[in-house]
Amino acid sequence: MLIVVAVSLGIVLALLAAGFPIAYLLAHKMKQDAYKRFPFLISLAILFGFAISAFASVFSYGSLGIDTYPYVFITLLILSWVIFLILKKKWKFKMGIFGSKFDLLLLLPIAWSLFLSRSNWTSLTAPIIRAGDGPDTSQNLMTALSARTLGNTWWSQAHNINSFFGHDSLRQSVMDLYRYPSFRDQAGFDYLVFGTRWGLSVPYSQILRFFGDKATIWETGVVLLVALITLSIMVFGLFSLFSKSSVAATATALICVSNSALLVQYFNGGLSQVWSIAGILGLFTALSLLLQRRRVEQPFSSWIVGIVAFASWLVLLATYVDAAIILALFIFLTLPIYYFFNRTVFKDMLRIIPLSGLAVLAATPVLTYATLITFDLRLRAATGTGIPSAIWAFP
Repeated sequence: MLIVVAVSLGIVLALLAAGFPIAYLLAHKMKQDAYKRFPFLISLAILFGFAISAFASVFSYGSLGIDTYPYVFITLLILSWVIFLILKKKWKFKMGIFGSKFDLLLLLPIAWSLFLSRSNWTSLTAPIIRAGDGPDTSQNLMTALSARTLGNTWWSQAHNINSFFGHDSLRQSVMDLYRYPSFRDQAGFDYLVFGTRWGLSVPYSQILRFFGDKATIWETGVVLLVALITLSIMVFGLFSLFSKSSVAATATALICVSNSALLVQYFNGGLSQVWSIAGILGLFTALSLLLQRRRVEQPFSSWIVGIVAFASWLVLLATYVDAAIILALFIFLTLPIYYFFNRTVFKDMLRIIPLSGLAVLAATPVLTYATLITFDLRLRAATGTGIPSAIWAFP
């Protein structure tokens, strides 16, 4: 318990420290005290923390080398604080965070998150792996184990698997993937070279680098606890946009953390899925800000919403691109509703949300290329899931 909780809280605090400067600067530019409330600020902070971590994963594994992730992340963290202090002096504002004693109710869903994660340890000092029947949990663990041994960057790993099979294209190598003699390395190539699940596997490979392979058994517990704490913070903060009731925000956060479908997905291997929660809730935060900005006397600039959406798309693309596809489809399907009920919001959504996604694709060229090169094969492989599958077929 103590190991999982200590590592999880360390990750959450690092993410908050990295994302807080950007979150506060945006809240300041919104020119409303409501956006400087403690729940909303830390909600934005953890979103931008995940985005900085995702960019560090993409930049290190995509270009510099996977072992440079800690240095890239720390550099970005320091850079965000330097920019904050420079702009604070330039804009001449005093820091002020608004809140009430009832905001401490946020500790309840966080404590509940800890309770729901208790299956991942047997005593104070004995972590354990709990998983369902599917292969995805073991694949995530083996990916973290093999990430640093397959090659230094995505390019070198792609070259290595092509060379092994004697192919010139990853599209050919992916068809022979399960002929690779090491099952552990199969998992690594699958999730890193072909699956582009860099947002979780790259950072966790560095935890293994510093703590040793014994930290492998921590991963399921750490991922679940960090994800549930993130869910608690972001739901609480998102609810505070619409209501000042901390009791209602607490109840909503408790309900979301207790989502049985989410826990079942995690239990059956959805580690990257739950790690991408910040991106999912970040997009809903961006949509909520789009709705709210027209309701105040002096609407804040739409570029603020664009930055929130950019951070959200970045987390999703780097961690679990399937979630990005699903959310893009969801937004596309809801656009006609706004067209008939609020043309202004419709125009804002049509302009900001897609452009921020395209900006992410442009800002992460290696990840974009790695995603697109086998994208059609990914879609073809997904045809046996969801409604077309035997489990979810229509009656």
